[in-house]
Amino acid sequence: MDTFAPTLTFAWEMLECQAINVPEHPAVTYLADGETEETTVTYADLWQKARAVGATLQQCGQHGKPVLICQQNPLEYLYCLLGCFASGAIATPSVSSHTRRHAHRLHGMIDDSLSTLALLPDASVEAFRQVVQLQSRELQFVASDLVESDAAEAWQPPTATDVDLALLQYTSGSTRMPRGVMVTHANLLANINTIHQRARLERGANTVLWLPLFHDMGLVSMLYALFSGAHCILFSPAHFSQKPLRWLRAISKYQATHSGGPNFAYSQCAHGISESDTADLDLACWRYAFMGAEPVRAETIQAFTGRFSKNGFRKEAIYPCYGLAEFTLKVCGGDLTTAPIVRSFDREQLSKHNVVECDGQAPGSLSLVGCGEPLPAHEVEIVDPRTREVLGEGKVGEIWARGPSKSAGYWRRGETNREVFDASTAGGESGYLRTGDLGFRLDGELFVTGRINDLIIVRGANHFAEDIEWTVRDTTDASLTGLIAAFSMSSAK
Repeated sequence: MDTFAPTLTFAWEMLECQAINVPEHPAVTYLADGETEETTVTYADLWQKARAVGATLQQCGQHGKPVLICQQNPLEYLYCLLGCFASGAIATPSVSSHTRRHAHRLHGMIDDSLSTLALLPDASVEAFRQVVQLQSRELQFVASDLVESDAAEAWQPPTATDVDLALLQYTSGSTRMPRGVMVTHANLLANINTIHQRARLERGANTVLWLPLFHDMGLVSMLYALFSGAHCILFSPAHFSQKPLRWLRAISKYQATHSGGPNFAYSQCAHGISESDTADLDLACWRYAFMGAEPVRAETIQAFTGRFSKNGFRKEAIYPCYGLAEFTLKVCGGDLTTAPIVRSFDREQLSKHNVVECDGQAPGSLSLVGCGEPLPAHEVEIVDPRTREVLGEGKVGEIWARGPSKSAGYWRRGETNREVFDASTAGGESGYLRTGDLGFRLDGELFVTGRINDLIIVRGANHFAEDIEWTVRDTTDASLTGLIAAFSMSSAK
């Protein structure tokens, strides 16, 4: 096997390049129920389908326009995403569910993005139309599963530049209304290239992915697999949630070298799978187990590695990382050759934004996992959010980042973009993204402590919401993970 890191300009060239060089190599194998192979598509097949969807969008006049992707089937989702790239349209990933529970979010995305066309399955068109019920303007629907492969003959390479938008990636909206992050072709390729410098996924190697493709972590992980010429074993998030064992079984069966997910996924596997179900797992192949998208917990790493070391899993495979959609995805990551760095700090001092190391067994200690160093050609600074002074090592402040992965800003948010995406330090250094996250650097390693907006102040003392949530979880029931929320309330006297 060999590594493959071409110099590309546009997102669709990742797939075109593989279709030319390794057309018959398997690109994606889709597990319909998280276990059973439904279909395998080669790089040639995938490129054919992408051009067919792309040509259809070109005929609909969607070049340079946001196109909503509304698919529940991950493989169909991928076809649509790559079709948008191939057409020159701006791919706008949406939640995969079309239920009324998601109507508010869908309305918000359609109104904000100004999309005039949506890609979805033919069987879902009417249900989607009823859920959305647009009053102000028409939304055209294209049934992607009815697009014939021979439509690819009409495809033309789109005229674009690397600063044109490839993606409109909507944030989760966990702390504010969802906003569309403008990701250019240059942003996307810069982030994938730098991920490759650390991850080194080999051409022809197997990777397993169940993360939702409408989320930045799942989307970029999928595109990175295609960039590398790897074979992605793909199934839906719902099938992971129903039975986390499916994830580990897929890694073992296909001897995948790369796979990962948020902290909660590792926690569910460590605490929610019976011993009898894991006896035949072989996880020695897994050498890049990325953890991100939410705080990485030392307790989770310990529980997971302790549980699955007998199956060949190595602690050194755990790869904590930090990122956000506003930076395309990844900002910092560790070293593949070493185990995660875990250090303990005085919790009370951290609440005062002071970094004081202590014994991990001492009362009031807090163990934090390092998220590595900035990606090559990228910079991270810790800045006082009020004075904008750059802080030295061992000081808690806001995490600021800049580099080629920094996105072009929020869609239709000019005033906000100047404040968030082009921030200047007190010393006059400009062009930084203000992440809204709090953290500090120690011996070059980034440690994330929480979010500015999630800081809970009680009687003048700072408390990180996530610490409270995990304290409750640890003192009650592990099955409550993801169901606990800490927030402040003001009471009238």
